[in-house]
Amino acid sequence: MIGTVYISSLSVLVIIIHQESRLAATQWKAEEVKDIMLENMNKVDERKEKLEDLEDRSAKLLNRVSMLIAFISNQYTRRRCEARLAYSFDRARTYGGFILRDIVISIFYSIIVCVTLLGLRVIYTQCKKYQDTVFMNEFY
Repeated sequence: MIGTVYISSLSVLVIIIHQESRLAATQWKAEEVKDIMLENMNKVDERKEKLEDLEDRSAKLLNRVSMLIAFISNQYTRRRCEARLAYSFDRARTYGGFILRDIVISIFYSIIVCVTLLGLRVIYTQCKKYQDTVFMNEFY
């Protein structure tokens, strides 16, 4: 019995060593997984920082682009208004010239008509005087 106890205690010892080595191997694998996970978490933190930096840069760029678009839009609107205003001034100048020309022509024609009517009246009065003198000479 002593021999069997010895064998059984040896087999228990082998089993314990085997279990301890399995436990050590499992602990070693767990440590390795833990190290890999820590490394991955560090990489995630670095990527997060890079993404935050990219987000900040894209926000600044978007702000610049929106300011540029607003500037270009204002420039376009200002130039369009200036062009419309210039067109309005040109049109007013043109129409003003036409109106002035029409007024001058109207005054000129009025003067011609007045002179013509006055001349006709003078001619008429002279003809009337002539007729009166001729008519009076016939009776005397």
